[in-house]
Amino acid sequence: MLKLRIRTYKQSDLDALLRSGYPFAVEKGLLDRLLSILTSKRFVAFVENEVAGTLTVTKYKQKIWEIRYVYTNPSYRRREIASNLLSYAFSFLRRVGARKVILDVLHDNEPAKRLYEKFGFTILTQFFWGEGPIDIELKKDLFLKRCHEGMLVDMYKSCVKDDFIRFFDVKDKFPWLTFIERFDPLFCRLLPIKEAFFRSTTFLREKAEKKIGFIVIRNFLFKEKSPLLVPFVWDKNKKCLAESLFGSSQQILVKRGFKRARLLIFDKNIEYYQDLVNTLRRNGWNIIQEYCMGRSIG
Repeated sequence: MLKLRIRTYKQSDLDALLRSGYPFAVEKGLLDRLLSILTSKRFVAFVENEVAGTLTVTKYKQKIWEIRYVYTNPSYRRREIASNLLSYAFSFLRRVGARKVILDVLHDNEPAKRLYEKFGFTILTQFFWGEGPIDIELKKDLFLKRCHEGMLVDMYKSCVKDDFIRFFDVKDKFPWLTFIERFDPLFCRLLPIKEAFFRSTTFLREKAEKKIGFIVIRNFLFKEKSPLLVPFVWDKNKKCLAESLFGSSQQILVKRGFKRARLLIFDKNIEYYQDLVNTLRRNGWNIIQEYCMGRSIG
């Protein structure tokens, strides 16, 4: 019988955590540690003095929390370490008044998906996420016109699953911000002041005055060299338009002196973007496909 002990992570656990093969970055700078303390908790499972597994819970916004960095020491896999950590995390989340919890999992990680489904998680959306150089050859045949985000809410809602919108309670606000904000944790942690640091531009493609898609370009204060691009297209010929929309936005980035960019795609018809993703991968982009899963806290 495995004697498992779970508690909150301490800085003195760092060496044992790294010896276990923990693959994620650990906060080392003073600012990183301070921000982590303010909004995150890392729980560690021990067998005697050896780290058997760990996970982190982070306050995302209001009463929504996120589970991140789930890890099991290879020596203790298939021994319910992750299950025990999740149960411990849920007890903590109930105590702090969390209403909902989300997590990300690689699309082909079937054992992890089965585990999360056993704990009541369902898929809210799937997405591609990556980064790479923008100096590559793509179609640049679209006319991009700057638009106000408020004009695009209804168009966006047609691209995203209703389950996703209901889960985050975004309704008629700017719903894409709900997901985009997750990819710059610093600003999620400094939620009350983050709006002062955002610079954004939204572009709409028009051809013969027909609106067929848009792309959101976000620059974050501390990531000026790598803006975030989030495309949405809803014309029948999406496979062609996704590359054209992305390629046309390159011209704007190049003029502004950017050499790299990040990409986030979470359209419910994500398969329409596969050609664009394959092209980017052939040109040095590192792109992964994941599911965002969520559940309510009872």
